Amino acid sequence: MEQIIQKYNDWLSCQNYDSMSFGLFDGQMGLCIYWYQQSRIYNNRSYEQLADKLLDNVIINARKCPYLDIENGSLGIGLGILYLLENKYVLGVTNNVLFELDEKVFQQLYFGYIVKTRKSLRELQIQTWGMLYLCWRLRTGILEQTDGFLYRNLLVKGLNSLETSLRDMSLKEPSCFSLSNYYAPILIRLIIEMYKLDINTSKLDMLCRGLIEKIYTSTPFNMGNRIVLCSEIDSLISCLKKQNMKLEFSIYRNMLLQGVDVSVFFKNGLMDKQLFVENGVAGILFYQCIINNSANLHIDENCLIKKILGSTLWNNWECNFSDKSFPMMGYSMYHG
Repeated sequence: MEQIIQKYNDWLSCQNYDSMSFGLFDGQMGLCIYWYQQSRIYNNRSYEQLADKLLDNVIINARKCPYLDIENGSLGIGLGILYLLENKYVLGVTNNVLFELDEKVFQQLYFGYIVKTRKSLRELQIQTWGMLYLCWRLRTGILEQTDGFLYRNLLVKGLNSLETSLRDMSLKEPSCFSLSNYYAPILIRLIIEMYKLDINTSKLDMLCRGLIEKIYTSTPFNMGNRIVLCSEIDSLISCLKKQNMKLEFSIYRNMLLQGVDVSVFFKNGLMDKQLFVENGVAGILFYQCIINNSANLHIDENCLIKKILGSTLWNNWECNFSDKSFPMMGYSMYHG
């Protein structure tokens, strides 16, 4: 497998990235993270140089990005840079490095989403990711700046806006397993982060009371979506102080657990070549590794390794870029 990865890296390093976006999922920010990781794993200076070049290009062009979304907009770029700083792939003072991008996110989030009275589900998703970004920035030093007060105030306004918009909004799952397109777990993660920051907890309690009714009427069918939702609810329960809400969410979590078997999902719920972060084995493994909750969602490592190594994706992988039966989405971090 290591030889396959090295061969892939040789091929990938020769590709032209100029036509790619600057974003996290399908663009240069995602590949920048990939090359920094590869440089650390293989102690390869040329990989690090390639990552440095990509990062410089992303930072120069980030201010021109017209979109806010996490996929290929300002949020994804900000989260990518934050990841690199926190994991010491690059050095710098977080508040200084992200100053201009933070200001851009703040303006785009407020004027483009929070002040809007009527929002689509897609707009709610982007607003929620934007508020999550502010929460993570508050936990990485921005509180030390004057902007910390402004960020907390914007989160309060955003929470009020979300609560109003969600009153008549359904929380149905996407048609297939997806880490980024299932809104209910993303919303719950925002509630968790705001509880941790002790921001407007009375409004958060109100939102949770309405949320329990919504998720009961839109229980996910796909096992992958169940795994993610169950994990987020398990994390939420530990943040709740009202015993009646703890009980209601616990009952629902236990109901979800009865229909969840991670090993069965790996074996039967994912296609042979479905290894991607967005909707495959890599995604569910990555998610379970970072969420670190107490829900009974055991991952069988042997089953996982067998699923990855046994995939026919590794056979003549270069041909898979034109495989019409299961096309690869190029060589991006999230879909490739």
